[in-house]
Amino acid sequence: MIRILSHDALTEMVEHASVPVINGLTRRSHPTQVMADVMTFEEHRGPIKGRTVAWVGDDNNVLASWMHAAQQFGFTLRVATPPELAPKKVLKDWIKANNAPIVIGTDPRGSGARRRLRRHRHLDVDGRQGRRAAPQSAASPIRSTHS
Repeated sequence: MIRILSHDALTEMVEHASVPVINGLTRRSHPTQVMADVMTFEEHRGPIKGRTVAWVGDDNNVLASWMHAAQQFGFTLRVATPPELAPKKVLKDWIKANNAPIVIGTDPRGSGARRRLRRHRHLDVDGRQGRRAAPQSAASPIRSTHS
């Protein structure tokens, strides 16, 4: 397993390795984090296939891995982000090329959305309704691993 920022260095290592190389983290992706998240989802909610998962935040390596997971495991990923933090063209092109089950929504108000997200970053969703919870609360069995 390797955690390295350069994705190119990872692919070079894979080309020359005599044993399997597991991508623990690069600037482009973080598949081990998403594997753990999917396992947690399935432990608490059952199979993820056919379900809908929401991502609220910016374009980053974890989002890229969630997108790949949605395609691989057959669930819908709904992404909510301000326009200036939306996924880059390369990811949008990948979604189209693979007919991936991903919906991207942006808030045209931009920075106002970021302020609202910060104010409500401890919202938990229990499947029926959202509610404000203390940061250490166990109000929902599924919690974000990122702030």
